[in-house]
Amino acid sequence: MKTLFLVLALSLSINISFAENKKDFPMDVKPPKGTNFKGSLLSPIEIVKKTRELDEDCDVSKPRSKKQRLSCEKTKKFLTSSCNQGNGHACFQMSFRYLEEFPYGKNPKKADALLRRGCVLKDGESCAKLGKKYQNGINVPSNIDTALKYYNESCNTGYAKGCTGVGSLFILGAKTKEDKLIGLAFLKRSCFEMKESGACYALADHYEKSDNKKLSKKFRTRADAIYNGDI
Repeated sequence: MKTLFLVLALSLSINISFAENKKDFPMDVKPPKGTNFKGSLLSPIEIVKKTRELDEDCDVSKPRSKKQRLSCEKTKKFLTSSCNQGNGHACFQMSFRYLEEFPYGKNPKKADALLRRGCVLKDGESCAKLGKKYQNGINVPSNIDTALKYYNESCNTGYAKGCTGVGSLFILGAKTKEDKLIGLAFLKRSCFEMKESGACYALADHYEKSDNKKLSKKFRTRADAIYNGDI
């Protein structure tokens, strides 16, 4: 774990104070700069919005009519073009569409390749998904070091769930007090600054197991508020 932390510290340029009540952990979480391609300039939210517009008639619950197939092809063309132009989230959106028979035919290898391309293009959600795959051994051999690497890359793009993944793995595999404090630092960063409910729930569970009911209640209350959109 100490070796892994050194790698993380160098890549994130972080200088963590291990004080348990510290909220500000200076990490490099700035989003990557866009390129000159129109498709790659769209944000993940814009990609999802545009995809939903094009996907209006591409619904697996409906009969597969000609209109439906044309709608699916328009979505495929838009996402493929955007992915090829350097938009990582477009690659991510395409990746899970190859995990089912409809609309493009089940192709796990292509889905994985698109996910990896999305991560290379600094899409935090793609990297976090890869981290989860390696953590749980989903269609790949389980490898915690590789999972941590991808969660770290995700966190470094500013994707909160990536930071939560880093923190959770450090606490899960903690062999020293330092490991645990590193994990808590990442989780608190994600919970307080990035408002990620999963991190707050993880902190609540951690403090409950540590028999600190007061802190556990504090983090669970914050997690519920974030989850319900009250913060």
